[in-house]
Amino acid sequence: MEASSWDALRKQARRLEAQLDDQMIAYRKLVSMKSDGSENDIESDIERSLKQLQQVNSQMQTWLSSGSSEVLSHTLTRHMEILQDLTQEFYRLRSSLRMKQQHASLLDFRDFDRAKFDVDNGDMADQALLREQAAISRSSGQMDNVISHAQATLGTLMSQRSTFGGITTKISNVSSRLPTINHILASIRRKKSMDTIILSLVASKLDIAAERVVSNIDAVELPLLTKTKYHEWSLVMQVSLEALELWDVVETVSVECVKYRQTLASEMKTGFAVKKSVKET
Repeated sequence: MEASSWDALRKQARRLEAQLDDQMIAYRKLVSMKSDGSENDIESDIERSLKQLQQVNSQMQTWLSSGSSEVLSHTLTRHMEILQDLTQEFYRLRSSLRMKQQHASLLDFRDFDRAKFDVDNGDMADQALLREQAAISRSSGQMDNVISHAQATLGTLMSQRSTFGGITTKISNVSSRLPTINHILASIRRKKSMDTIILSLVASKLDIAAERVVSNIDAVELPLLTKTKYHEWSLVMQVSLEALELWDVVETVSVECVKYRQTLASEMKTGFAVKKSVKET
């Protein structure tokens, strides 16, 4: 009698498990497709079958509590694991279906009948979804405005970057030319100072030597060479030396100017080439 009772419970458990497998297959297909309202009936059938299987497992557990073999205990454990797996799978599919329905109600206006919607007496869930939809639309518009402002700011910054790059290039060119000009002027000043010192020393030596020569010349031999003539001759010599000095300075300046013109022409060619390459890029 006890064996037949165990076999009957086990057959009933297998029948319910097979029935639940078929129901879960149909429910999976329903979740993967667009909802048509028939999910409530299938969910009710699955919940009823799960409850019946739970009762059968409880009866089997009560039957085994009076004492049984390890084989029967293992069989009961297997049936309880199957019930747990089916229950978890059902809850997972039902949660996925609920999320899918909420997403469709929130974003898909084609399934929403505005003509039947009453603001005063309408369904609260539909009203909440509609308000959430409006809030999302406003947030999306604000995000679009922020993105457009950010793009405009990026364009302005890129333009400023190119402008500052051109200014930096011009400043670099000017700074590279200024040392050349300063070097030329310094060279001219040094040359002029050295020439002035040398000519002054030469003039003083010639003046001293001329005075000595005049003091030693006999008046009979050179009656026309007087003190006045000597000073005139000395003045002529000094003017000649200054003219030579001025000529050397002019010649030096001319040479330096020619060099500077050549350097400036080369730099202008380089600058035009760089400017052309920048425009091309």
